[in-house]
Amino acid sequence: MFSATLGLLAREGGDGPRFLFPLVLLLLIGGLTWWLIRRRRGDRGPESALSTLQDRFARGDIDRAEFEHRHAVLTGADAVPPAPNRPAPPAPPAPPATSDAEPDTPGTTDDEE
Repeated sequence: MFSATLGLLAREGGDGPRFLFPLVLLLLIGGLTWWLIRRRRGDRGPESALSTLQDRFARGDIDRAEFEHRHAVLTGADAVPPAPNRPAPPAPPAPPATSDAEPDTPGTTDDEE
């Protein structure tokens, strides 16, 4: 049926199969662009999240309890261990007080010479 339609187009002075080439070319360019954008963004689904979690555990950024909790959440396990209670990070130390003026020495004045 498709070849009959193309034959009719060719006989009636139409473009025949030549109209398909730009259409196929456009679809190929669009598909390649879509694939490259998704690949560049890193849309790889749960595998990339698990990979990131494993990397953080290997670097020591998170402890075993947090790793197991997050791993269970990502994989959809039936029994999810409780989230570890993490203490608040310590406050940064206060900067030492500095003064631009020289310390005063008792008994001396600038007027004496």
